[in-house]
Amino acid sequence: MFTIMNNQSMSELITTYSLRLLFLLAYNPLQSFYQRELSKKTKVSVGETNKILKKLVAHSIVTEEKRGKTHFYRFNMSNALARQIKIMITVSALNSLVEEIKQI
Repeated sequence: MFTIMNNQSMSELITTYSLRLLFLLAYNPLQSFYQRELSKKTKVSVGETNKILKKLVAHSIVTEEKRGKTHFYRFNMSNALARQIKIMITVSALNSLVEEIKQI
C-alpha cells in the first residue's frame, strides 16, 4: 500500500539527524541495527534516534523486528519510497566520486 505524505510529514522526515540515520541504514540495507548502535554510529542522541525511527517505521521506510527485549531496525527495500531514497543516496555518492575523478 502507498501512503500519501503531505508536505509536513515529509519535512519531518528530512532533517539533518534523520538523514544521518537514513544514510547509514541505506548503505547497509541487509544489516539490522539496534537503537543505541544507530545512535552511536550517527552521533545522534538516543531520544532523537527513537523519535526518528518511530516516524520512519510509521512510513514503512524502516522495518522494526523485536528479538527478546531488543528492537532491531533495517532499511525496508520492499517499500517504493525507501528504494527511491536509496537511489538518491547512491547517486549523491556517485556524483561526489565523479567530481573527484574529473579533477585527476
